[in-house]
Amino acid sequence: MSKDRPDAAAPASPQALLPALRALVAEVVGAAVADAEAQGRQVSCAAGCGACCRQLVPIADVEAQAIADLVERLPPARRAEIEARFAEAERRIAAWQPLDSLLDADVDAPAEEQLRVAAGYFRLGIACPFLEDESCSIYPERPLLCREYLVTSPAAHCARQYELRTDSVRLTRPSWSLARLASEETPPRPTYVPLALALYWRRERARPVAPQPLAVWVARFEAASRLVAEKLAQAEPDAVVVTMHRTGDA
Repeated sequence: MSKDRPDAAAPASPQALLPALRALVAEVVGAAVADAEAQGRQVSCAAGCGACCRQLVPIADVEAQAIADLVERLPPARRAEIEARFAEAERRIAAWQPLDSLLDADVDAPAEEQLRVAAGYFRLGIACPFLEDESCSIYPERPLLCREYLVTSPAAHCARQYELRTDSVRLTRPSWSLARLASEETPPRPTYVPLALALYWRRERARPVAPQPLAVWVARFEAASRLVAEKLAQAEPDAVVVTMHRTGDA
């Protein structure tokens, strides 16, 4: 067995699948961007534009655990700084509505309700705890959804996205399948955690997940992907909005 390749039969946490999923998303995004460019559209996202980092970013529970682990690994002074930002985000969100109401949000709620909550959160103006100088300070380890979200509308529209139209690049979203990976329900139900509440979720809601061989996690992800595809095929247009906000999906 190569030192650079994990043993697929050895028990591992679901987080062990993240490097492969990040590579998968890179391929998906690359193909989607190429298609957009072939249609004469250009991605307007760039370093220094952090409007999307103030959205309600629903990440999978597997990634919430990875984010909490990342914070724990930071040097003490840096960890204290980031934890303080998470604490301030929790305080501001709690002043708006109970934290658990976001963790318990119905993923099958009508699109209008999901967008209402997303818009309310956006108006709070809470920056991601990892946003610095309008750029992501954990870019190599950022969640899948952040990698999947690209717009072709003018960048200035993103800061006023509930007033001006924003158009995102249409692509499949492995992040939706990842949210079902650790579910013990049949069929697996997704668990989403607002990124800014990752540490709160870890403290209050996280449950142990039994290690499984990497091959098992891969099989579970593939099964979840088929389920998501079926759900999307059966849904009415715009009925599924479990993502960062978009008013147009071209």
